Amino acid sequence: MSNDIITLLIKQLKANFNDIAVYDEPTQQGLNLPCFMVGKKLMKRTRLANRNDSQLYFVHMQYMTDNTDTVQAEFEGVEDILLSQAFRYLGDSYHVNELELDRLDNMLVATFSVEILGRWSVDGVKMKHMKEDTNFDED
Repeated sequence: MSNDIITLLIKQLKANFNDIAVYDEPTQQGLNLPCFMVGKKLMKRTRLANRNDSQLYFVHMQYMTDNTDTVQAEFEGVEDILLSQAFRYLGDSYHVNELELDRLDNMLVATFSVEILGRWSVDGVKMKHMKEDTNFDED
């Protein structure tokens, strides 16, 4: 379920920035600039009643460029899209909460949180999205 966050983020970045590479794994060499690097970290898990669960993820994203001449204008363009309706949700599933943007040299850093509400399946191994499983009767 948590991999959905990165998958949805990559899809949205590619839809809005179609010519820019997106990396979700650490890369030591061979970055094609400009590019996005994305990642996530589970910050909090709360067990709820009736096998329900809340998971809060911290998502971080860096936009890097090698274009030093127009870097400020380039960052403004990226910021405009990230602050638009296009990034209010990841897919149609998760709210983008507490979006923050910061500029560091030739890098634009964006952070936000995403909360996922889910339900443990009967075998207790897999989680289901509440959107998929809305029957909350206790088994």
